[in-house]
Amino acid sequence: MAIAQVGSSFPIGVGVRIDAGTGSPEGIVPAVVGALWIQLDGTLGKTLWKKYSGVGATGWTLIDDYVFNVLDFGAKGDNATDDTAAIQAAIDAANALTYGVVFIPCTPSQSYIFTQLKYYPGTHIVGQGFGGTFGGSRGTWLYQKAGTALEMVVPAVNSDLKNRVTIRDIGFSAFQNQASNTGGIRLETSSHALLYNVSVTYTNNYGIQLKQGGTGGEMYNSFVKCTISNQSSGASCFLITSNATQGPDATTISDCHVSVTNATFIKVDGTLGRGGGELAVTNSKFISSASAVAFHQEGTGAQFVGNRFEAIGGGSPSLTVNIVPSFGATSPSVFIGNTWAAPGGLVWNDSQPVRRSHRIAEFTTAGPVNFMPGPETAVVALTYSGSITPNSESEKNTIVATNGTAFTINAPNPRRTGRRLLFDIKNSSGGAMGAITWNAVYLLAGALTNPANTKRRIIEFYDDGTNLIETYRSAADI
Repeated sequence: MAIAQVGSSFPIGVGVRIDAGTGSPEGIVPAVVGALWIQLDGTLGKTLWKKYSGVGATGWTLIDDYVFNVLDFGAKGDNATDDTAAIQAAIDAANALTYGVVFIPCTPSQSYIFTQLKYYPGTHIVGQGFGGTFGGSRGTWLYQKAGTALEMVVPAVNSDLKNRVTIRDIGFSAFQNQASNTGGIRLETSSHALLYNVSVTYTNNYGIQLKQGGTGGEMYNSFVKCTISNQSSGASCFLITSNATQGPDATTISDCHVSVTNATFIKVDGTLGRGGGELAVTNSKFISSASAVAFHQEGTGAQFVGNRFEAIGGGSPSLTVNIVPSFGATSPSVFIGNTWAAPGGLVWNDSQPVRRSHRIAEFTTAGPVNFMPGPETAVVALTYSGSITPNSESEKNTIVATNGTAFTINAPNPRRTGRRLLFDIKNSSGGAMGAITWNAVYLLAGALTNPANTKRRIIEFYDDGTNLIETYRSAADI
C-alpha cells in the first residue's frame, strides 16, 4: 500500500474539508468521525472515503464509487439546518472526481434548507421526487433560506460551457423567501442539459432560465415533466435569453405544467441578440388565474403542438401572444392542435414584417377559443361602419349589416400576395341593406346582389399582388 499524503487539503465545499492523497486511508490516516478523504490512486483514478466510526486511523469506508449521498457530507435534511455547504460539497466532490451522481434522499422531514447551489459540466443531481410536503408520500424538497436574495441554482462559473447537466426528481421552493428570492434554476451556455420532473415554486423573476453566455454552444436542452407554480406577478416561468450574437437553439419543453397568476408563461427575449431558435413546446398545460402573456417570442420559429393555454378567474382575463421580429429576419412559428381558453379572449400580435406565423385560427373576440387541426383559416368579425378595412391575415371576414347605412370595403391592410380573402356578408338591418362600394383593387365579375333581410352572401378573392380577383360567389342568398 502506498504511503498517503496526510493533510493535503482538497478545495471542496464551503466549510467542508476533504483531504487528499495516494493510498487508502484505512490504517494510515488518523481523523475524526465524519472526515472525508479522496484517494488519488483509487480504482477509478480517484475514489472517496469517509470515516464513520472509531478513533485514529480506523473506521474508514469507501463511499459508493458512483453515488455521492449528501448525508455523507453532513447534510441533515431536517428543515432547520442550513445544508448548503454539505450539498455543495457533494456536488464539488463529484466534479473533482469527474464522475458520479449526487443523491439528495428523502428524509423524515422531507426538506433541506439552502441558499444557492452551483453546478459544473456533467453535474448530475437526483432526488426522490417532490411529493411529501405537498401531498405525496415521499419527496425531496429544497427550501431556500429566508432573506436569500439569490437565484436557486446557477453555474459555478458564468458564461463557461456547461455540458450535459442533469437535475431530476427534486422540488425547489422559495416559499419562505418570496420577498428576497430572485430566480429559480439558471442554465447558462448549456448544451444537452436535462431537467426532468423538477418543481420550481415561489420565485419572483423566473422559474427556469436558459441563458446564452458569451462562448456560444447552447443547444439541445430539454425540460420534461417540470412544474412551475406561484410565480410573482410579472415573472417569466420559462425564460430564454440571448447574447449580442447568439441565442439558444433546439430547446424542448414537454409534458410540463405551469400554474401562476399574471405571469408570462414562456418568454424568448431577443433584445440582446437573435433570441431562441427551434423552440418546441408539446403536450404541456399553462394556467393563469389572471390575464397572462402566453408566449412572447423574439427569435426564429417555434413549434407549439398539443398544448393548453388557459386564463381563469374574475374580470374576464385574456391571453396574449406576441411574435416580435428581432435581430434580422424571424422565421414564422407554427401552432397546431393547441387550446386557447380565456373569458376575455385571445389577443394575437404578430408583427413580423413579411412572413407571419402559421396557425390554425386567429381570434381577437371573446373566448374561449380553440385552435384545432385543419386547413389554416383565420376568421375575424369586422366592425360595421361606413368604411370597413379588412386584414388579409384574416382569410375569412364577416360583416353584419345592422342598419341600412351604405358602406365602403377598402383595400386590405396589410396585403398578402397569394392569399385568398373571403367575405361573409349578412343582412341584419331589419329591411333593405345599404349599398356596398368596393375599392378599385377588387375585380368583381359583376355587381354583387345584396342579401335580403336575415340572409347572407359570400364572395371570395385571390390577391395576385396587384388586384384582388374574384374566384367565387354564392349564387343566391344563404
